[in-house]
Amino acid sequence: HMRSLARVYAGPEGRIVAQLIAESQYDPETLKSFNELFWLGRQEVTNGLVARAVAEGDLRSDFDPKFMAELLYGPIYLRLLTRPDALSEDLVEQVWEATVAGLAPQGPASTED
Repeated sequence: HMRSLARVYAGPEGRIVAQLIAESQYDPETLKSFNELFWLGRQEVTNGLVARAVAEGDLRSDFDPKFMAELLYGPIYLRLLTRPDALSEDLVEQVWEATVAGLAPQGPASTED
């Protein structure tokens, strides 16, 4: 999903979404619409995936799943607003790898110093 989002946002649709985000800073109704149409659905899907990954032992359970959505999608929206030409599948892969590595279950602490 993140790859698809980056591809779409790299085109004309991304410019429209960036304009909506900018407008939402001054218009509460636009912010509400943006959240309803673009953000809350992604967050809900991510919450379900995170819950499953925690249950399967693939991710730590000591963080808020909403934070995971922000970690995964935040860089996409930042690039959309600041450097839309830098939206790519490479970005998505880097974000995914860094996020999953940081949230993987921790093994037993090493006793070696």
